[in-house]
Amino acid sequence: MKKIVILTVLILAVYSGYAQNNINNYKYVIVPNSFEFLSSPNEYRLNELSKFLFEKYNFTTFMENDAFPDEVLANGCLALRAHVVDDSGMLNTKLNIELKNCKGEIVYSTTQGTSREKELGVAYNKALRATFMSFESLNYSYKPDANQIKLQTETAIAQEQIVSLKKEIETLKGEKNTPVKMSKEVNNTLTEEKAPVPLVKLTKAVEISEFYAQEIPNGYRVVDSTKKVLFTLWRSNLKDVFIVKDKNAIVYKENGSYIYSSVENGETVSKAMAIQF
Repeated sequence: MKKIVILTVLILAVYSGYAQNNINNYKYVIVPNSFEFLSSPNEYRLNELSKFLFEKYNFTTFMENDAFPDEVLANGCLALRAHVVDDSGMLNTKLNIELKNCKGEIVYSTTQGTSREKELGVAYNKALRATFMSFESLNYSYKPDANQIKLQTETAIAQEQIVSLKKEIETLKGEKNTPVKMSKEVNNTLTEEKAPVPLVKLTKAVEISEFYAQEIPNGYRVVDSTKKVLFTLWRSNLKDVFIVKDKNAIVYKENGSYIYSSVENGETVSKAMAIQF
């Protein structure tokens, strides 16, 4: 039942599949724990420095292992991912920053920052600070576009429904655990048959044919045995949870099986899918 509550929020993320080109349309920046060109997490404290500098230029910033706000979990496309690119040569240390959206598309790229310092830690620090100067004239300020405003409204409504659903579930649990006093006559009638227990049943899982997931940038293309493309999955910020492109649906893993969960005519419908990744 808790899984259903989580899914209700995640399904809203489907509406955010559109591409955004204006950096001001993104509310958050996520900095990785380690950059690809470094040998260990936060080496030379560059990841920590990146977070500090993003915040200096008015970005709400999180490290990759931080606890994200609920709206980021529901809509990962609100956040940009920071990538520091190392193009250093023998004499110069050269870095620049790429900000990518949830589809892996580059939304913004800084000018290159350079340093001639011989000590690598100092050179990286200076080059990183230099490339961040590109944000000086950017004057970033978060401004949601029309689609985001619509999504935020729908999310607020969904959250109210989730609160109501939680209360209903707790009530039903209480009714289930409350002893029922019965007369001897009724009790004798039910000796061989258990008293009915209230149930909340929102979906029915149906096993369907085997499919295959072909990896693409930031997700997978799901095909059948004839190689026909059925749908595309975008990665989300949750493990084993994927957003179905252009559909009011998600795919998630539960008890070793993948479940395709969609909203049809106001009801949640789920199907178990044998997807080979």
